[in-house]
Amino acid sequence: MKPSALQRYEALRDQGVALMRAGDLPAACELLQQALAAARSLADRNVEDRAFCNWVGVTLSLQPCDAQLPKLREILVRNSDAENCRLAAYNLARAYEDKREHKKGLFYARIALERTKSLDKANPEWLATSHNQLANLLVAESFFAEGLEHYAMALEAHRQPPAVLKAMIDGNIGYCQLMLGKPREALELLYRSLRKLRAYRIATVRAHLDLALALLEVEKYHHAIRHAGRALATAEADGRADDVKNALYLLGEAANLLGDEDAARLHFSKLQKYFPETPFLTDFLLATDIRQMVNLRA
Repeated sequence: MKPSALQRYEALRDQGVALMRAGDLPAACELLQQALAAARSLADRNVEDRAFCNWVGVTLSLQPCDAQLPKLREILVRNSDAENCRLAAYNLARAYEDKREHKKGLFYARIALERTKSLDKANPEWLATSHNQLANLLVAESFFAEGLEHYAMALEAHRQPPAVLKAMIDGNIGYCQLMLGKPREALELLYRSLRKLRAYRIATVRAHLDLALALLEVEKYHHAIRHAGRALATAEADGRADDVKNALYLLGEAANLLGDEDAARLHFSKLQKYFPETPFLTDFLLATDIRQMVNLRA
């Protein structure tokens, strides 16, 4: 028997979600785009909205989705389905976090959390991801203690979270501990997070950067260079300018603390190119320790 259009949509959706959970984001994106096309043939706006939110959710992990933001806002404002509203708000917050527009991201992240709490049936994973998202944006604004509280709530909301989500939250908690002056406690969580993310083939640039900064704080400068170097190679290959800048700073700082001024000057000079309006940046960084002012998540 030939499957119905609804069955085709549901099969594509389920396969796409399974691939997303397995970490194969390009394949997941392709299947969820097919699911969206199938949903459009059903003439059911709520199903189409859900398919659109699912597709955007994965696409955001691969590339900017500025063109899709008006449709997400439309779904949120229309308010015809509570779950779709939550997904739209959550994806809007993610998009603005990626754009470094953290105050807008916080606005939508709070809406997403409120909508999640208001659902008739509790969804532990959505509660966990909403608390995690809100915490990420608070940390980007340097509210580390408040962020740590929401990360703890994320773990409390979902006692058995998916392994990738648990690894990400562990890393986030570790970063907060680092920024709150507890680098040794942070390192255990950051290493654990990195191992899990590697196992699931999830991007580890942020994990390597966090570890490099923590290792600087415990005077493990050669180890810091190794992790910052790995982050730099991946960030350059992926064209992630903000991560490239953070990696260059950490490499320069580690070399400087080792007393290798030539290497430090080389890294800081590369960083200088991103800040043409600050011509004396290299000399300033060689002479000044600014680690207490650095927030890698900002």
